[in-house]
Amino acid sequence: MVVATVVPVLLIFVTGLLTGGSKVPIGVVNRGSGPADTRLLDLLARADGVKVRVEPSAGALNDDILRSRVVAGIEIPTDFGTVRNLAITFVGESDETQVVQAHTAVVATLDLLAAEQEAGHGTASTNLALARVDAGSRPPMSPYSYVGPADLVLFAGITLLVMASGLVESRRLGMLRRILVAPVRPSALVAGQVGGLLVTALGQAVGLLLIGRLLFGVRWGDPLGVSLVLLGLSLALACGSMLLGTLARSPEQAVAVAVVLAIAGGMLGGCLWPLSVVGPVVAAAGHAAPQAWAMDGFVALVYGHSGLLGVLPDAAALFGFAMCFGILSIWRMKVDLAAPRL
Repeated sequence: MVVATVVPVLLIFVTGLLTGGSKVPIGVVNRGSGPADTRLLDLLARADGVKVRVEPSAGALNDDILRSRVVAGIEIPTDFGTVRNLAITFVGESDETQVVQAHTAVVATLDLLAAEQEAGHGTASTNLALARVDAGSRPPMSPYSYVGPADLVLFAGITLLVMASGLVESRRLGMLRRILVAPVRPSALVAGQVGGLLVTALGQAVGLLLIGRLLFGVRWGDPLGVSLVLLGLSLALACGSMLLGTLARSPEQAVAVAVVLAIAGGMLGGCLWPLSVVGPVVAAAGHAAPQAWAMDGFVALVYGHSGLLGVLPDAAALFGFAMCFGILSIWRMKVDLAAPRL
């Protein structure tokens, strides 16, 4: 119970403090010389969530991004605001938590400047080149927006896989053989075990969802999309736990293997670092674990603001894992129960 509840909350809190903050540094290359760019810099200096670093050139901005002095930057052109067209270039990888937070703050500032221009001179249009987040007045993202889903996925794997030890103990005591004396099929036995694990997984997930939203300000995104990803992840991990329970020879072995598999799956799946920062080979290998597909779904929901249709491929992959693990579990159950007892 402690591993499933208290530890993930503490880890979310500590990791969020270490990886995120209330303000993120952004660089600004200003080539303009009019009142619009001066007003934009003034608004950015007072904006929530960002702090401004003036850059002498685009090369200096790129160098500072590579050296992590700033997380992203903008380039203001020479004709900024001259024809009431507020178009700038946003520089940065839009997958990172802090980059998305900086982008959101810049978009909100541009919208405020556009509203001022509209009130004084008629219409004005805003634009961010090379940006993947829609313009809008969304509030700055929580620094826990990545670690919240990541720890939810990680500890769901640890909790469910460790629970495989209970099935091993039931096998060792002969309880499953006695149950099958009744007219019960191995598939029904597996389904009952998976159902119990699924209830545990969904209960843990709902608790972490509420804590993430209420305590850490994580905006999970579309409820239907979140529910589908959680259901697919819980079912895949529950069936994986069943498969491990039919293979392990002792409860101690099941726990030891479960912890290794859960942490390895979390590392490969992007729970400890985003898959966007690793190479394509490692990212592809990570998708051999269901955790990677769950993280893809959460990233699309939290950062890409996708809906139910946007996470269907990720959910389909998770249900595919569940089907494969479930079929193998039924087969292993039949083989184990058919083996003679010594």
